[in-house]
Amino acid sequence: MLLKYDGISVKQISNAGGTTILSMSWHPSGSYVVMACKSGVLRTYDGTIISSFSTGTTNDLNTVAWNPNGQYALIGGLNGVVLTFNGTLVAPLNTNGLTGTNAIKSIAFNPTGSLALLVGDNGMVLTYNGSTLTLLPNMTGSWLYAVSWSSSGTAYILGGSGTMLTYSSGTLSKLSSTPLTTSQFRGIAWKP
Repeated sequence: MLLKYDGISVKQISNAGGTTILSMSWHPSGSYVVMACKSGVLRTYDGTIISSFSTGTTNDLNTVAWNPNGQYALIGGLNGVVLTFNGTLVAPLNTNGLTGTNAIKSIAFNPTGSLALLVGDNGMVLTYNGSTLTLLPNMTGSWLYAVSWSSSGTAYILGGSGTMLTYSSGTLSKLSSTPLTTSQFRGIAWKP
């Protein structure tokens, strides 16, 4: 189901052949939103028209994030699927030997857009610099659910069993040797 809020009321948008939307990200220009969905479905919505794009996969697409420069979005999903989307074309990234069957759960770009972090199952953390996908050394066996960059350029990664990691200046580290909780962390929000 796709809902639109115009500042006054909520309206349901007709979504022919609808599928479950798992993640959404607005293009930095605000001109349209890209929607990552179940079963490899990728759609955009510009406020009027929903468009579908062939992805070449039937794996669920869990997460999507736009590069701040608007040139492309990264999309991650089940079984280590990683795709790029430039607004018209979807292309797979080669993940051979990197992701295995681990799912990508969250993606975030640094403030300049020069680097993205992709996090997922079994402590998997990948970097993407616009051309190369790189697997970082494993710091935990926990599933990682959220990644977000601070304005200072440090990324914070959260996951199961109270896992908290940081990524700064090319180094992945545990934030604390002792978890504050055994609960799962699922999201991060920064106070403006």
